[in-house]
Amino acid sequence: MFGLIRGLFQKEEHIVYIRFRRGKVTLHHLPGGIRYEDEPILAIKKKGAADVITAVGREIQELKPEDPSVVVAPFDSLEHDPDSFLLASKVLSALIRKSAPSGHKLAAPRVIIHPEKSYVSENEAEAYRELVLNAGAAEAVVYVGDTLHPDAFEAILQKS
Repeated sequence: MFGLIRGLFQKEEHIVYIRFRRGKVTLHHLPGGIRYEDEPILAIKKKGAADVITAVGREIQELKPEDPSVVVAPFDSLEHDPDSFLLASKVLSALIRKSAPSGHKLAAPRVIIHPEKSYVSENEAEAYRELVLNAGAAEAVVYVGDTLHPDAFEAILQKS
């Protein structure tokens, strides 16, 4: 009983490393070492004047053929379409929640985002940081380079 109560108040730092590559996104969580890969897409259905997200990532394959949802890949048009920013943020938020280790309360993780680019301008880096912060991160760092090993996550976050 006391362990459960202590667990409610104990704050465990959570780090998520998000790596984009070839139409896939890989999320790696610490602690727990959970590695999760999915597609950065979502399905949207009109409900009155509002757009409702019906599925994210692989969940889209489970939609019924008669479902009127439209599949969107917001990261494909992120640089050209401002509306894609909000959708991309929702995709990241959903994928972070889906990929979290079971039993962990995931409140505002520290995030390293690794775009599939060899160079990221300062404006692009700021856009990626805003994207991740809008998805619920407490801290966001943009990393460009080779794939990171989990042992390096903390060092990258401390450099920023």
